[in-house]
Amino acid sequence: MIDQGTLSYFDGEAREYSPQRLKYAVEIINQLRRDDDSLVDIGCGTGNILEYIKNETGITELCGIDISPACLTSASVRTGCRTLRGSILDAEFVASLKGKFRFAVLSAVLHHLVGKSRRESKNNALTAIRHSLRLVEDNGFLIILEPTYSTSLAMDLAFYVKKLGEKVTTGRTRILELINLGPPLVSYLSHHELKSMCNAVDHCEIIGYQIRQHQLSPLLKLALITRRATTTLVVHKKSG
Repeated sequence: MIDQGTLSYFDGEAREYSPQRLKYAVEIINQLRRDDDSLVDIGCGTGNILEYIKNETGITELCGIDISPACLTSASVRTGCRTLRGSILDAEFVASLKGKFRFAVLSAVLHHLVGKSRRESKNNALTAIRHSLRLVEDNGFLIILEPTYSTSLAMDLAFYVKKLGEKVTTGRTRILELINLGPPLVSYLSHHELKSMCNAVDHCEIIGYQIRQHQLSPLLKLALITRRATTTLVVHKKSG
């Protein structure tokens, strides 16, 4: 269940992105949190998001999950939290943690769960959302943050251009702001697709929603992209 190309990329180049993009998510957590809360960061990377959440919410029972041993070591040293190596697509791994957390964070992970095609990649994203909700106890919450793009046709094109690039280069070459030839292969969703996936999961309800739109450059418009945003969804897992 662990894609070796993605694993090699993140083991060798664990990039950190600003945790400030989780500001809305942290505000929601602080509105909903209790004294005994627990939280898991799925795809925790080097732990900067966990560190930010710990500092901003006071939650101390934290866990980080990632496929990269190097990232998990960094996250553990940085936060002192428990870390586990595993894939959110691995049903057996997910079952071992069923209902263990009140909050789960899935930040900028879904577009990395690539398959052989766009359809398979989207199925992986839906599976990841379902599995993430299994980690959450009844009446708990899943927070998803994803870079989202429209149109879906443009993202289909970007996916297959990057996939073709895997055959011609092992390095990383930028040809547009969005399209980098070389690792890692990504599969971006639109905000409508992301919402639809969450709505497709039984006993769940989207209770919070934020879209932060970003300016489109002429190059992105040339690539048929009509919308670029960071989408945050707060999903409540109902009892039942």
